[in-house]
Amino acid sequence: MKRLATHGLALASLAALVGLGFVGCAAPRGPHAEAAATAEQEKIDPWEGGNRKVFGFNEAVDIHAIEPVARGWNKIMPNQVQESLTNFYSNLRYPVVFFNDLFQAKPGAAALETGRFLVNTTLGFGGFFDPATTWGLARHEQDFGLTLGHWGVDNGRYLMIPLLGPSTVRDLTGEIVDVPLGVVSIVAAWYITMPLRAVQVVNTRAAYLDIVDENRRAAFDYYSFMRDAYLHHRENELMEGGAPARSGNDELYYPDAEKDSP
Repeated sequence: MKRLATHGLALASLAALVGLGFVGCAAPRGPHAEAAATAEQEKIDPWEGGNRKVFGFNEAVDIHAIEPVARGWNKIMPNQVQESLTNFYSNLRYPVVFFNDLFQAKPGAAALETGRFLVNTTLGFGGFFDPATTWGLARHEQDFGLTLGHWGVDNGRYLMIPLLGPSTVRDLTGEIVDVPLGVVSIVAAWYITMPLRAVQVVNTRAAYLDIVDENRRAAFDYYSFMRDAYLHHRENELMEGGAPARSGNDELYYPDAEKDSP
């Protein structure tokens, strides 16, 4: 899953998708652990009051607008078409991934991404199919927020942005740099990019309908769950250096709880 770049209305609840696939449950903790957690929370989320208000607004937009459209989309659009659209939009992110690989002094990763783009744009019929992955050119994710982190820039404060969802000071700065690098932003006018991004929003939201519902039911405090899931996910991306996605089932993340030892 990727980091949700600035796609307009796209990310009212899609910003939550960095946490999608993580089913959380809180475990009891002692007073010292609680005090440490509170201090850490105040450090990373000092604007929690305002963030929660924006989160509530984003949730309302998703529940009353984006989610119903996504459910209708799921009913009328075959799975293969949805998957092809996902491939297409991923292919359009080539300049973002390529340049950020170079910004991080990773020419090999940039070359791999170029190979993926060429193969999928030609043999994949404009990127709607993904033969590059079957050829061993695995997809990986990069953005300027990760580039800043790669060179030692701290996350900064946690932010909840209207219609875009969770971010940090560092990642928001990265988004501003990444947006002009996208293929669509480079070659198309706004009246073309907006409909394309609207379709992307609905298509992506439709893919995670059940997971979002499950997370909302399971989380004791959905705001805290999404914040912790987002920060955890971004830290993992940074540690992995935007490495190609692993196949198979990823381990689940349990916010505010340590997994039991085997």
